[in-house]
Amino acid sequence: MLYLGGDEAVAFVETFGRGPGPAFVTRSALRARRLSRVEARRPLRLVDLRGEGLARIGADERLCAGEYALAQRWSRAIWRHPLRPDGVLYRARHDPSRTCAALFDRCAVALRVHGVGSLSDPTRLATWLDAYGLGLVDE
Repeated sequence: MLYLGGDEAVAFVETFGRGPGPAFVTRSALRARRLSRVEARRPLRLVDLRGEGLARIGADERLCAGEYALAQRWSRAIWRHPLRPDGVLYRARHDPSRTCAALFDRCAVALRVHGVGSLSDPTRLATWLDAYGLGLVDE
């Protein structure tokens, strides 16, 4: 399974914004990751779990923002569907105004990954930390 953010900001907050309460990002965690852009070489078939997409499959927002075990059960069911979708689109858990995708392994050959840059870029980092109320600490 490959998890993607629809833009850099949501990729950042979905990676580092885990857990309730005050959150901090360590410099070592930033150094351990890189930003990448994923390009599909063919149109991907994605089940849209935003908006009316949830109602169409008989679910509600708990599927995307509730317990991970529930999302994992639905993911397996969608993966097994005879139409063989490539993955799902869903609202981000930490910023529901943004979109994420979870892609199944079966579409890996259709993807091309391009490095974009460092998460430590001061301008980007300051914007994301401020937007999501995260602190930066040395470790």
